[in-house]
Amino acid sequence: MIPRRHINFKVMKNNGNVFVRVNGHLDGTTAYEVRSTLQRIHGTCQGKTLVLDLGAIRFFEYFGVTALSRFIGNHGGRFQEIRLTGLRAPTQEVFKRFGMECF
Repeated sequence: MIPRRHINFKVMKNNGNVFVRVNGHLDGTTAYEVRSTLQRIHGTCQGKTLVLDLGAIRFFEYFGVTALSRFIGNHGGRFQEIRLTGLRAPTQEVFKRFGMECF
C-alpha cells in the first residue's frame, strides 16, 4: 500500500491580498486538495492578489505540479494576480514550463 501524503494550509487575508502557505508533499492527490482550498476561498477573493507560498513543500511530484499549474491556469482569472513564492530554482523551472510566474 502506498503511504498517504499529507498537506496543510494556512490562509490569511491582508490589504487586498490572500496568502496561502502550503506545507507537506505536492503530488497528484494533494494538488487536488490545494485546488479544493483555492476553490473554497475564491468567492471571497474576487479581484484580489493570491500569494501561494510553496516554500514549506518538502517533495514535489511532477504530476502534482502539472495538476496545480493547470488548475491555476484555468481558474486564475478569478484573482487579480497569482504569485508563487518560496520555490527553489529547479522547481521554479518546472512551474515556468506551464506558464506560471514564480517570485
